[in-house]
Amino acid sequence: MSTRITVNGESRLVDAGAKVLVDEKSLWPGGKFPTTVIIARTDARSVAGFDEAVLRANEALQCGADVAFVEATQSREEVAAVPRLVNGPCLLNIVRGGKTPDLALGLVEEMGYRIAILPGLLLSAAVDAFEQTLQSLLATKAPPSSAATPPVHERFRKFGSDEWSELRTKFLKPEPSPADVREKAGSIAG
Repeated sequence: MSTRITVNGESRLVDAGAKVLVDEKSLWPGGKFPTTVIIARTDARSVAGFDEAVLRANEALQCGADVAFVEATQSREEVAAVPRLVNGPCLLNIVRGGKTPDLALGLVEEMGYRIAILPGLLLSAAVDAFEQTLQSLLATKAPPSSAATPPVHERFRKFGSDEWSELRTKFLKPEPSPADVREKAGSIAG
């Protein structure tokens, strides 16, 4: 598993042991990591064919786009051909059940893609888990056992509850001390 970190203003991908996998400066011309990346998407593959989609991707890069995205490649051969035929960085969109075949990310990288996106991947997995859980509940009329489930506060932490709690209290007025209450009561009475 890898994660993105920023070290001294430089973005890097690292593995769980903090070993640098990719120094992202090496991915961009002159080592300058852009703050905005323009991705040019062409949907021409499905209406005008593969060759036209590649032509449009190259034209977009010539006009200043940073990355080309040829949508809906329909075979492993087409997926492999895009980075060879497009004159710049390419993005691959892998949608479960979509037109582009499912490929391992290592293979996608070997083919020459700089970016791979998997939209809906986690949502699909979550919906599948929801359906299984609800089917089990319907069949057994009993909720799943909580025996192996972490406590609620640990599950909430995965969603940033500590940070949200800090924000929730950050702008509250502090509670008055007993001395403040006595002082205010004395000024009202007197």
